[in-house]
Amino acid sequence: ESLLSNANNYVQYDGNIVFSGSEGNVYAFTGTGELIRRINRKGDGPEEYSGVQDLWMQGDSIGIYTRGKYIKWYDLEGNFLDAVNVDVAAGHLIPYGNGYAMDAGYAVLDDSLRFNFAYVDKEFNTKDTFIPAGELPNMRVFTSNSTLQTYQEKVLFHRMMSDTIYAYDETYYTPFMHFDLGDDWAFKDIEKFSDQVFSQVTSSGKAWNIVSLVSERMVYISLFGGESGKNKMLIDRLTGEKVKVDLTIPESDESISLFASYWLNGELHGSIQSPDVAILISMLEEGRYSFNEGTTLEEIESSENPVLVRVKFKDSSEW
Repeated sequence: ESLLSNANNYVQYDGNIVFSGSEGNVYAFTGTGELIRRINRKGDGPEEYSGVQDLWMQGDSIGIYTRGKYIKWYDLEGNFLDAVNVDVAAGHLIPYGNGYAMDAGYAVLDDSLRFNFAYVDKEFNTKDTFIPAGELPNMRVFTSNSTLQTYQEKVLFHRMMSDTIYAYDETYYTPFMHFDLGDDWAFKDIEKFSDQVFSQVTSSGKAWNIVSLVSERMVYISLFGGESGKNKMLIDRLTGEKVKVDLTIPESDESISLFASYWLNGELHGSIQSPDVAILISMLEEGRYSFNEGTTLEEIESSENPVLVRVKFKDSSEW
């Protein structure tokens, strides 16, 4: 398959990788990069989806959430299996426990309730809500990065424009992790969000949003705003050590764009664009990189597709 202009919602399944691309495509690749199948059921019919906000695997089924409309399930051949309407405009949604965890920051629950996080059952009856959201703002800001992730027996919620991760376990909702960016955090002295505030923080030159991926040992964060190429950070949860991940291209104002997706076995999995591979290799020491068997740099550069990468970071004692 050629010219995958973008790739989002990476999920690992049985050693394979499933993700959504442009134009409503859903792809399944082996862990070594061979295409298994491309699925496209985009459309307005009862067995089709109009967009892909979130994607996950449940057994052998692919679940696709289309914001504020429905969840639809397909098998790995692309055949329609089932659907359920979602009348709540959840920013992101993932299955959890006996229902779903929702980013409800721009939603109205039970006709009048406004909370940032909601846990609902499989019929979308509200079971738990946390973090009051106030009045519904005129401006709604979403990213393709999910604000929800499962971790051990919990779901972690890191809402947009917040410096705190919360954890929920079907019983308790508690602060899990706080990022102290000090004066580099655009919301440091701002208490109430508005359209004017959004314009102010995004033009401040400071970090105004944090995307986090949590593993048992490490946390990888990406900042929106801040210094270009140096707005990625790695934190060792055990020692508290932290280091900026500098992806700036030498002698250039450009930087390598790493789209991080998930942690697996102590390695960060994600993708970069194929033209960046040769540049990244030139920035690494000899012996610090390898290709999957049968893959060559020439093959990667000629494909023009996003390139799947696995990153093993040094121990924090070497930072």
